[in-house]
Amino acid sequence: MLRDFLSIYRAHQEKTELLELLLDQEGIYIPGYYSVDYDASGSIVRRSAKKNAPPVIRKQTIPDISASFMKSAITTPEIEFSNMYLLEAMRGCPWSCRFCLAGQIYKPARTKDFTVLKAEIKEALSMTRRVGLIGPSLSDYPHAEEILMMEGVDFSITSLRANVKSAGIAALMKGHKSVSIAPEAGTERLRKAINKRITEKDILDTAGLILSGEIETCGFIS
Repeated sequence: MLRDFLSIYRAHQEKTELLELLLDQEGIYIPGYYSVDYDASGSIVRRSAKKNAPPVIRKQTIPDISASFMKSAITTPEIEFSNMYLLEAMRGCPWSCRFCLAGQIYKPARTKDFTVLKAEIKEALSMTRRVGLIGPSLSDYPHAEEILMMEGVDFSITSLRANVKSAGIAALMKGHKSVSIAPEAGTERLRKAINKRITEKDILDTAGLILSGEIETCGFIS
């Protein structure tokens, strides 16, 4: 929706006219076109749309992220991920943990086509060997192992879910001495409360498998 928004924004100078035109764009909420009534406790009783504003704002979702134009525009040594080209492997997450913003607002979970991601990585290699794969749960990306076996690429990945597939992915991280997995909470009771469906055994078994390879350190993120 960003391209459509910018097209309308650049074509109109007057704010009121711009806002009225944006009312026809799905996924845009303009507070000034709604009235909200509250009860004595401060809870919302009703919200009413004014003029031509839609009564319900529905988010826009790109159904196929393989067609998305999102990729790194700048690679430089002056940033946290020094000289790294970031590429999106998947968007959204199938697990729906209650605490996770990405898992909630980027529903439904979508994965990038293998051939498209491979081509994007080859394009990135013209600028840098360092490629970062982005995704809330890369162990659920169906082609993760195939991608990480590409020669001549220094891959970086986000934290992994505690499972056997994550241990297999970690084993392919050549040259890296540490990998992070995300238990999110220190007890199984808390993990159940936040819908993080991994057990103590999952965490310990995954850490054991990772450390049995060439990885020296297994970090835990919560």
